[in-house]
Amino acid sequence: MSKQPEMVTALYYRAARKNDTNLNLDNQMYQLLSYAQQHGIDSFVLYADTGVSGLTLDRPSLASLWAHIRARRVKQVIVASVDRISRNTLDSLQFVDAAAKYGAAVISIRKGGGPLAESEIFSAIRSLVKGGEQK
Repeated sequence: MSKQPEMVTALYYRAARKNDTNLNLDNQMYQLLSYAQQHGIDSFVLYADTGVSGLTLDRPSLASLWAHIRARRVKQVIVASVDRISRNTLDSLQFVDAAAKYGAAVISIRKGGGPLAESEIFSAIRSLVKGGEQK
């Protein structure tokens, strides 16, 4: 019987503007690594996209992360804030929901460090979206 690969925590960060990319990325990386250390997370993979707008989901590291989520190799994705996934709230919500279907929680450290799928703001958005579908 083959051994299942160990699931890891993904630390994802993104900076769009080229003029402050290094500082912004360094700050996000520091926040994510500090969070991981404080929570005893020692098995993680860093994913970083630089110089790409948060208005598109077409980013190399995000695509790699998504492939690892689909392969069920990621147990949780930690971001500094949800806008690191997307500047479009609906895209962020869809990412969170899709990741959950593959067993990966998405956690924003600026929203208290809890899974985003359970946060009040995402519950409100989800009910609005579902309400709109029923009409």
